[in-house]
Parts: sequence; C-alpha cells; structure tokens
Amino acid sequence: MRRKPQQAAAHTYFLAYVGRMSSHDLEPRPPSPLVEKIDSALAVLIIVGIAFGSFWLASGLTSSYMVLFH
Repeated sequence: MRRKPQQAAAHTYFLAYVGRMSSHDLEPRPPSPLVEKIDSALAVLIIVGIAFGSFWLASGLTSSYMVLFH
C-alpha cells in the first residue's frame, strides 16, 4: 500500500523529530512557579464550583419539593 505524499511527509517529519530527541528531553523537570499557581487556582475553582453546584442542586430540589408537596 502506497502512502499519499502528505502522509509520507508527516511520517518523515515524525521520524526526524523522534531522532532529534535526546535522553535529556525525557527527564522530568520540576514544575515552574507559574504552573504551580495555575494548578492551585484551578483546584480552588473546581472546589468552589462543586460547592456552588451542590448548593444549587439542593436548593432546586428543596424548592421543587415545597411546590409539589405543600
């Protein structure tokens, strides 16, 4: 099966990229302070979102219960 020219070019580029990678590129690096700040901010936003969503769900269920059964 012959490859299309675009596929062949992409495959050649990928092999060239893999060939350029050294063992140094594969070593883990410690996260930068900016990444740590972004991670902390996202964690806080997720926690606040879960808390707000839980409150919204509970208040909606309570309101529906009050309207339907009282």
